[in-house]
Amino acid sequence: MRIETLDNPGWSLRIDLSGTEYSGRKLAMVENGTSGAKRTWTAYYIENDQFCAAGGPSTLPLLIGCFFDWIDSQ
Repeated sequence: MRIETLDNPGWSLRIDLSGTEYSGRKLAMVENGTSGAKRTWTAYYIENDQFCAAGGPSTLPLLIGCFFDWIDSQ
């Protein structure tokens, strides 16, 4: 798992799915709060066998929650 800051500001989260039961799964981009809500926007998707998420500066717990929500839905 990798958590980094963004310069716009915000957070980036990447979780490697390779070698897990979730490897090979697909997830199209899901965006929330992207119009006018600069501090609370979120987006997540799967790319190159990684769960990728990004969001505004107050969204890190929400981004982690998005991952667990996706896992629970599988």
